[in-house]
Amino acid sequence: MHTGDIVELTIDSLELQGRGVARDAERGMVVFVERGLPGQRVKALVGKVKERFAEAEAVTVLDPAPHQVEPACPHFGPCGGCTWQDLAYAEQLVWKSRLVQDALGRLGGETGKAAAGLVASCIPSPLEYGYRNKMEFAFMPGNSHTPLYLGLRKRGSHEVIDVTHCKLMHPEAMAVLDQVRRWTAQSGLAAWDETTRTGCWRFCTLRQADAAQGLPLQMFVQLITARHPDADLAVAELTRVLKGLFPSVAAVVHHVRVSPVPLAQGEELRRHGGPLRLPMPLGDLVFHVSADGFFQTNTQGAVKLYETIREMAGLTGTEKVLDLYCGSGGIALWLARHAAAVAGMDASAEAVRDAQKNAAANKAVLGDVSVSFKAVNLRRGVEGAPFAPDVVVVDPPRGGMEPAVVDWLLKERPARIVAVSCNPATLARDLARLGEAYEVQAVQPVDMFPHTPHVEVAARLVRLG
Repeated sequence: MHTGDIVELTIDSLELQGRGVARDAERGMVVFVERGLPGQRVKALVGKVKERFAEAEAVTVLDPAPHQVEPACPHFGPCGGCTWQDLAYAEQLVWKSRLVQDALGRLGGETGKAAAGLVASCIPSPLEYGYRNKMEFAFMPGNSHTPLYLGLRKRGSHEVIDVTHCKLMHPEAMAVLDQVRRWTAQSGLAAWDETTRTGCWRFCTLRQADAAQGLPLQMFVQLITARHPDADLAVAELTRVLKGLFPSVAAVVHHVRVSPVPLAQGEELRRHGGPLRLPMPLGDLVFHVSADGFFQTNTQGAVKLYETIREMAGLTGTEKVLDLYCGSGGIALWLARHAAAVAGMDASAEAVRDAQKNAAANKAVLGDVSVSFKAVNLRRGVEGAPFAPDVVVVDPPRGGMEPAVVDWLLKERPARIVAVSCNPATLARDLARLGEAYEVQAVQPVDMFPHTPHVEVAARLVRLG
């Protein structure tokens, strides 16, 4: 098998990145097939070839998959936002549970192998479409006909395609994005060029709070530019235009990003045309989240996840709960009414400020339960915990728990741990380490990201002995 070959393959399964998996028995190779679905017979274009595996992309479907469906989005295929939109949603849930089982069994050692047998059926997202409250869109320089592009990356590429009909967000968000695209294209300022490191416009992030609890639909528009002499004036004028056209736009936030690394994160706040934080209803709580603050992107799915965490925590009202990697305080505050005391820790000082404000804003709902939040460097461990916890909830970024956090858990040995992860592979690694002191009693996948291979997982661990 060589790069550039066209080969016929039958897709047997899926893997964590969402690609189809085929086995070429004649050559003794596994082939990871982009845009391949289980049960398909495809012609695939071979890309990278290694000693025991190859990567390819399906170019022709010879026989469709039994669970293949017509995608709902006109951008599906080239767009890298959704990769499973042509797979029936019920089948997506089946595969998400299987992928968690596979990751735990292969990567989690003896603890993971035992945990793999406990994986429950994936809890579906309440909304299959329109579930996202936040999306990040990138700018890219255009050509003589199109001054710039604003949208999502192509699959496996840094190129950007204009996204006009994304079904993952509210239609109003797409109308705002279209106006930003048309206005910036006529602004006379170029989009950021990653090669020459010149230009102005870099990212546009939309965050929306759906109408709930008497609050109207509200939206943050975050514009991230390069350090450009004309950016401030341009964003000020765009703010005026957006607020005049869309009453839902509560604030237009302007950040500057100097680093060439293509991340939609601001480094320097230049202007905030509106409130500093957006109220995000969740159940009977309201969280106030800053432009760069963390909040679960699937609001209704977050309720399912938080309820799963509460059940796994086994709270009776007497426990002290510590929420590590607490972000803006979502999990901690959701559990607070069921515990004696709750504390949260996070490496982001901004997230902790959000969490503190959220605790104060929800005081009437939470009652007199003791709640505290603190910013710490979790790479060095859990320094200055306010109490010895009975239950610890750990919800780290995709890279998993810091080694020092695992060491602290093994040293303190709280009675129960609820480990939450958006990455089954790093969860498997962390469970393997914790296995010397803990038994995994339950594993529950929760779908927060329909039409993608991503899945949230919660695992209940109980102290041995």
